[in-house]
Order: sequence, then C-alpha cells, then structure tokens
Amino acid sequence: AVAEGGEAAKRRAAMHLQRYHEAVPRRAAPSELEEAPAPYIGGGITFRGVSFSVPQRSRRRGGEVKEKVILEKCSGHFPAGSLVALMGPSGCGKTTLMDILARKKAAKHSGQVFIDGRPADDTWQRAVAYCGQDDTMHARCTVREEVAMAMALSHPPPRGIAAAEARGARAAREENLLRRMGLLHVADSRVGNATVRGVSGGQRRRLSLAKALCASKKVMFCDEPTSGLSATDAASCIAALKAVAREQGVTIVVVIHQPRYEVALLFDHLVLLTADPGRVCYNGPMAAAADYFAQLGRPVPYAVNPCDYFLDCITPGGDVADVPTFVAAFRDCQWPRVEAEVEAALSATGKTPLEILELERRWRVAALAHEPRTAGLGAARFGVGYGTQLATLLRRQVRLTLRDPVCIGVNIGCKMVVGILVGLLFFRVWNQQTDFMGLYLGGTLADGAGVDLKINSYVYEQLADGTRLLSLNGTTDEDAHIGRALHATTYFTYALVIMAGLSAIPLLPLTIQDRTIMKLESSERLYAVFAHLVTSTLVEVVLSLVSNFLFFAISFSFTGIPWPYFPGLYGWAILCVLTTDAVNGLWGAVAPSGTVSQLLAIPTLLFFLITAGVFPTRNAMEAAQLPVQYLSWISPFHHSIQGMLRIFEDDSGAIYELDVIYGLELEALLPALLINLGMWCACRAGQWWALVHLNNISH
Repeated sequence: AVAEGGEAAKRRAAMHLQRYHEAVPRRAAPSELEEAPAPYIGGGITFRGVSFSVPQRSRRRGGEVKEKVILEKCSGHFPAGSLVALMGPSGCGKTTLMDILARKKAAKHSGQVFIDGRPADDTWQRAVAYCGQDDTMHARCTVREEVAMAMALSHPPPRGIAAAEARGARAAREENLLRRMGLLHVADSRVGNATVRGVSGGQRRRLSLAKALCASKKVMFCDEPTSGLSATDAASCIAALKAVAREQGVTIVVVIHQPRYEVALLFDHLVLLTADPGRVCYNGPMAAAADYFAQLGRPVPYAVNPCDYFLDCITPGGDVADVPTFVAAFRDCQWPRVEAEVEAALSATGKTPLEILELERRWRVAALAHEPRTAGLGAARFGVGYGTQLATLLRRQVRLTLRDPVCIGVNIGCKMVVGILVGLLFFRVWNQQTDFMGLYLGGTLADGAGVDLKINSYVYEQLADGTRLLSLNGTTDEDAHIGRALHATTYFTYALVIMAGLSAIPLLPLTIQDRTIMKLESSERLYAVFAHLVTSTLVEVVLSLVSNFLFFAISFSFTGIPWPYFPGLYGWAILCVLTTDAVNGLWGAVAPSGTVSQLLAIPTLLFFLITAGVFPTRNAMEAAQLPVQYLSWISPFHHSIQGMLRIFEDDSGAIYELDVIYGLELEALLPALLINLGMWCACRAGQWWALVHLNNISH
C-alpha cells in the first residue's frame, strides 16, 4: 500500500511537469539550430565551514558577552542544474544559510562559498538571482511592465540583428515566461499593494519569481517561494522551477516549509536542519531521504507526508523528535561523504561567473539563428550599459508619475489652490496706497543723518545721508509708490518661498518607498544607484517646473505687479525650490523611514525661514547679536529673496532702501546664484552617497 501511494504521488508530480510543458511552447531542437550550442550547465554551488553566531550579553549587569550560535559549521555541494530544498523548523538557520550562500548576509559570518569551484567575487551577483520573502514592487506598474523592465536591464540587445527582430524575440520570451508562471491572463493588470488594487498575493509572489527567472542567471535563491499560494499553485510554481533547472542548467536553492509529497519529489537535493542551534541532520538526494530515516529506525508511517514526518523527527520538543540521534548519524555517516564531495568539486575548477554568462549570451544569440556577433560582456557590474539603464528607468519613472494621483494632486492641484489663496492675500498689493513703510517702521522718517529707526522692537541709529533717504520718505508720488510697493512685495516673495518649500515635505514617504524598491533592484545588479538618482531627479525637476509655474503665475496675477517682472521672480523662486527639493532628497536618503525624513526636513525648513532675513530681519539679528545672523549665507531662501527683489531696481533708487530696512545685500547676486547651485550639487552628491551606503537591505 505504501509503494502504491508513492507511485501515485510520482504520477501526480509527473502530471505537474506535463502541464507545464504543455503550457510552454516547445523549444527548437539542436538539429534545428545547426550552429546553436547547448546552454552551459554550470553554476554548481560549493560551501565549506559556513557558520553564523551573534553576540549575546548576560542579563546580569556587567555580564560577559557570549556568542550565541545560530548555525553551526556546515559544508556541502549542490550540483549544477539541481533543485535544492532547505527545510527545517523555525529558527534552524535555513534563511541564514541561504543568505550566506547568496552573499546577502550583512552581519559577520564565517565560511567560504564557491561557484563552479571558484571563490565568489564582485561579479558573483551578475550570475546570481535572489528572490526574498517580501514582494516589494511598484504598485502602479503592470505585471508585463515589471517583467519587461527586468528583462531589458538583464540582457543587452544583440548587435547585428534588426531592432524589430530583437524586440520580437524579447517579447516572445516575455510571453513564454508569463505563461510559464501562470501570469499571462493578468499580464496587463497592475501589481497593486495594500492601498492600490491589483493582482492577488499569490500572483504577486509568482511575479517576483518571474523577475528573477527572466535574468537567465545560473544560480537562483528563493526564500519561501510558495508562501501565500494554494497547494495547486505551489505545485505549479515548483514545477516551473524544476523545468528551468533541468532545461537551462540553473542551480536553484529554495527555502520551503513541508511541501506536499508530489511537490517534494520535484526536488533533487534536500538539506534538513534542526534548531537550537542550527545543525544539519541530512544532506543528500531527496529521493533517498525516506530510506535514510528508515535505516535509523524511523520509517515514514503509512498515509503520512514524508516531509511532515522528517520535521517531526528533528524539531526539538516534538513528540517523536530524536534530535541527538539524527545529528550524530549525520556526523558519522554523511559528513565524510559530504566532505569528499566538497573536495572533489573544488578540485574541478570551472568557469568564472562572467564566462558562464558569456556562454549563456552566445547561446541566446545563436537561438535566433544568427552568428553571435555581439561584443563580450567584459567585467562590468551590470548587464547593460548606463545609457540603457537611464532610458529604461526614465520611461518607468515618467509612467509611474503620470499614474500616481497623489503625486499629481499634491504637485499640481494643491499648488493651484494655494496659488489662489496666496494671490487673494496679496491682492493688488502693487497698487495699494497704504504706507507700509510708516506702519512697519513705527513712524515717519526724517531727512538727514542720525535717524532712529525702530525695527522689530530694536532701535539703532541709521547713519545715512539725506539723499539716501529721499526716495524712502517719498518726496515724490512716484518714488513713494515704488517704495511702498517694494516693501509689500518683500512679503509676497517671502510667502512664495515658504509655500514652495513646504510643498515637497508631504511627498517624502513616497521617496522612501521608491528607495526600498531601488535597494532591492540594484542589489540584483539590474542598474546603478547613480542611474536611479539621475532619472528620479530629472522627473522631479520637470514636475517642479510645471507645478510651481502654475502656482507662481496664479498668485502673481492677483498682485498687480507688472508682468515683465514675472520671469525674474519665477527664475529665482524655482532656483530656491530646486535647492529645497535637493535638501529634502538628502534627508529622504539618510532617514530610515518616511516619518523620520519629515522630522528632519521640517526643522531644516524652519531654519531656512528664520535666516532668510525677513522675519526677523538681518538688522534685527545683528542688533540682538544673534549667532544665526551669519548662517543666512547657507539659506537658499535668503539668497532667492535677494535675487527676486533685485529685479525691481530702477533709476529711482528705491531698491537700495530695502538694504536699510532688512540688511539685504542686494548687490551680491552672483554669490547668491553660486551658493544656491553649490547647495544643490552638494545635496545631490550627499544623496547619492547615502543611497549607496546607508539603509541597505539587511539580512
């Protein structure tokens, strides 16, 4: 009866593979491609002495620090083209072992990892794909777009082949992959997330696998790829991985929890680990695991899933567990064989990761019935050049921006509303007759030197001659009008830079989400961090130019200021906005979360406002001997306000009286321009450094 049950499970496993082959178009036979070489069967994984422990301090005060072992030393060899299962109870170190093999473990660990007998180097990630537990992708992209982007960034288009033919071949590969993973019927649906309607969780999980498969790498690591899938979908998913491993010679390592029997039969190799600490109990063929347990006196009972029974035997504290027996049996019976396999694998040195990828590339080109006339891969860290990276990422960034109602609403809709409110606040301010100078200074100014001015509760002696104060006092109607208008316009420019600076802060959490996706994709060597920064900054600048143009134009139209002044006002204001956006981008790269980035950006904006030289004025800060008076040189608001007021200079000389009131250095326009541009460049450089070195995905 047990034998009959096993045969039935094998038939069901074969049925899953048969369904997969029926769904996927047949590949051309070697005879049909006379000069097409077979795909290189390489990428075997060998590891020796791999272990991991963490320091743990005693609960007693001043207690000594001891090492808590998470994974004891283990070794092994997974042949190229095999499907490997890592199984064990929670806390046994399955994911830890896989992360170390994939070179994703950020914490200190010990051991050596080899691919085809060669030590893993910087080009390792070019040949390795990693599919984690979290399906983090852009929610507003479609399934087809995600696969197409991953494929475009993984393989350069072959030279010597027509562009239309290359695109057709890539589209056929995309269709083949989507059909293989059961995603063809939802190819044009959005990925979605908790707030955006999209595909189901199981389909999102299969999409993550499809993105890893489309890179055609020779080693693949999957952390619980069947989580969230139904039993049938899980079987189809593992069957697809099995077919890829067998047909393309890809070594696939999978962390999985107690699969069905027919699914377990699809695996070639099994590594069983126990917990407290993590130790290997079995390392060998999946098909021989049941016989091994039977030899140790633990045959699999009738009508029991063998994988369930294996875990029952090696889980500490279980009813039928006998951990010491299985650990000792592995050390006595299997360890010598495993060590011999490791030594044999290391003695037979294979090709380097780049050589493996080059052979794979030649096979793909030859499959198009063309000579492989493309240039070699070289020692580049990425599959495609920076030009292709920039073009692909720019298309995606523009697409995502246009599809995001929050981004469009905040940047355009809200700014149009705020523009109306600011315009109403300063309605016809240029033409009004109120003596703002007298109201602000607390009295009428007298001609001659030695005039006492009261500004922001600080009294100081104004040492100026009568000629300098002539236009301020308004001895003529025209001069008096210009003086009053400029004083009111100062408040208007101050309001412009405040509103423009505040508008970017609500979007910082979205920046953190994009950063997380960028970290995951760049760790797979799809593109460089610099390419992401360039494309995101370019789209951000264009969107800022458009949205702030609407904001400034609407508010400007209410003030009555002559329109010839608008280009100058807009130019200086947009320079301030771009500098502020760069500062916010720096905090978005440094901060660990969206909330922290906002907590950092708001005080920075308040500092810029205080040191802008309007409230309080620089004269007031100097009179009070405040230390921040010298920090106004690093405030983009201060320099932008100076530039905006400078455009109102005319023959009347009224513009110079603003220097009397506010202490603004209106003649220093070139330093103001250079300081803004310098701050923008410095913040963008700091943002790039933070994106590369900070907040990396930790394993």
